[in-house]
Amino acid sequence: MSWHGLVWFCIVFSLFISGMNLYSQYTTRYLDTSLLNSFFLFLYLYGTAVMVVNANVEYARTFCVGMLIQRAAVFLMQGGVFVLLARAKKHASIECFILLTSMAAILIGRFIDTDRGYAVVLIFLAVWENFYFVFIILFVRIKHHELVPLNIDHFADRVGAMVMVVLGESIVSAIINYNKLSESQRTTEYYEAMALTLLLTYAVGLIYFSIQPPRDLHALRRHAYSGIGFLFLHKVLAISLLAMGVGIKFIIDAVINPDPEESYLSRDQVWLFFGSLGIALISMILIRVLHFWGRPSPHDPPLMKQIKSGWWGGFFILMWTPLLCGYFTLKASPDAVDPFTMLGLSVACVFGIGIIETIITHILVSMGQDSVVPVAARSPRSIRATSYGSAGDGPMACLLSDDEENVPTIEDVNLN
Repeated sequence: MSWHGLVWFCIVFSLFISGMNLYSQYTTRYLDTSLLNSFFLFLYLYGTAVMVVNANVEYARTFCVGMLIQRAAVFLMQGGVFVLLARAKKHASIECFILLTSMAAILIGRFIDTDRGYAVVLIFLAVWENFYFVFIILFVRIKHHELVPLNIDHFADRVGAMVMVVLGESIVSAIINYNKLSESQRTTEYYEAMALTLLLTYAVGLIYFSIQPPRDLHALRRHAYSGIGFLFLHKVLAISLLAMGVGIKFIIDAVINPDPEESYLSRDQVWLFFGSLGIALISMILIRVLHFWGRPSPHDPPLMKQIKSGWWGGFFILMWTPLLCGYFTLKASPDAVDPFTMLGLSVACVFGIGIIETIITHILVSMGQDSVVPVAARSPRSIRATSYGSAGDGPMACLLSDDEENVPTIEDVNLN
């Protein structure tokens, strides 16, 4: 482990996520079943495969080739929209500019063809492709009728699938990578560590899906800034969950190590595991903030308001518990930490959060706050909604204006 390796890990994985996002910006807006689009999709998948097998720092040159193929495939998709759909021409031109800038940077790196040159190009691309919205906000003026709305449900499903794929890496780290262990290594301790690992990843998945709101209250419907924050926080969440999977691999390696002196974890490994888990939980509470913050119901009784306030305040504190666990664990044992201590503390943190949320949810449901129902608010078009299966704000109310009530979807747009 090293800081250099951590930075490289974050840069490379952010480029994988931005590649997925660039493709999702296309597929959640347009439906193209042509054979030509299928060929472009094949190029996209091939470029992704080249990136995957060359993700190590020593293969940066070939990694950039895979990126170039992937970005070129999406550019060709957006180029077809620009040529064929007059309604979407302005929007597609912005996407094409973003992709052209990325491809130009990769070609410059190929022309320089040095390790330092590739490093500079990859850092630039990680910043550009993950923060290009700043450029759009500052320099691009696009009218409302020139925008092409994305399918919010489709996009939310895509980022949710990304989170599940990354969580699956933790399962790979705990189980699949160790399917060739010798009989002597298949100890009771190994199966106990496997069970705790699965319990941890399962609980993290439960918490993630508990923060999903009804579609009318989704952050992507609130404002452009909340939508940008929703996507950015999912990138942070995915990187932190993948880092947690690496931490789990270190834990399992320590459990199966036959040398008693090597069956402990170092300070850096402890911080990698607890730090990534803490960042993941903080990201999830911030995603929930984007969905629900500023949408209280003015007609909730005092007791319900107290429950909601207690939930927000309590969980803002609880999300920091993994970081506190890492700090106090190293205080107690600064040189070597037992892997089961780490797993036990992490499972207790995550499942503790899940149990508390379940209790609060039960209280809210017992008070009749378990569905989307009309409420007698100041406007006849107020709605009250609960997030699926979670305590959170329980019921929320938001006032919908004429424009907000008829939020356009892809089915509403005539692109001809």
